Amino acid sequence: MLFRSSKKFDLVVSHFPFGSSAKNDLEFGFLGKSLSMLRKKGSLICIVPEKVLINNSYFELRRKIVNEYSLEIIINLPKSTLKNVFVKTAILVIRNKYPRKQVLLTTYHENEDEIIKQFKSGSLGQWIPFHKMLDRWDLDYHDPKYKIVEKELQKHDSRPLSELGTIMSGIHLPREKIKSYGKFLIFSDKNIHQGKFTKTEFDKYTDRLELKKNKKYIIQKGDIIIPSIFKDRKILHVDDEMPQAIVGQNCYLIRSPNNDYLQTYLQSSSPT
Repeated sequence: MLFRSSKKFDLVVSHFPFGSSAKNDLEFGFLGKSLSMLRKKGSLICIVPEKVLINNSYFELRRKIVNEYSLEIIINLPKSTLKNVFVKTAILVIRNKYPRKQVLLTTYHENEDEIIKQFKSGSLGQWIPFHKMLDRWDLDYHDPKYKIVEKELQKHDSRPLSELGTIMSGIHLPREKIKSYGKFLIFSDKNIHQGKFTKTEFDKYTDRLELKKNKKYIIQKGDIIIPSIFKDRKILHVDDEMPQAIVGQNCYLIRSPNNDYLQTYLQSSSPT
């Protein structure tokens, strides 16, 4: 970090730069620097992307915080909370003191008073023993229903989705290649409505596609397309009614000989 200061503070408030292009080491740097600036019993309040709570690449950082600091509360934020932010986020409250015995996990719904009441009570809300926070920090993982599903899955032979097919992010095209009309529709999440393909007034097209390099992005019959950013579960299983199209950057494409099975699995309300 370029901010070189040995000064310590009672309170540090941070909103790190993050997003799909943010590097892990950038977030490591901001978190590490913020924690190093705390006085004894000082507090850090910061907003982080959900991946900090979940991804294996942050496992050592999470373990370091749990073991060396006091993780007080994690407040999950709905996607609409922060303007122009399209990833899930959370507020972390960390104190530079001996770890407390349990951590409050909660969700913000314009309910500040309720969250404060939960925290002060030490019993209301969902409190997790700190030794169980060594792995993941997300609310879903510590939901009792998740544990039931996990126990049931252990009875079955399961494999990563990547073993069942190819998963790829959609293509990113420079602005000069995007047109109002053209040979290839640039497929987006707006083209999925109730599990079917639909045209919209916002559709964009391209003619200039390097087929040798980008042929894999051309949508084929049987492909499954899932938006990378969405609130409701939207899935399209491609059939013959699709026009010639390429998968855009805000979607994922799954291609597999087992796509009929995968579609049923992904559309189930409680897949196990």
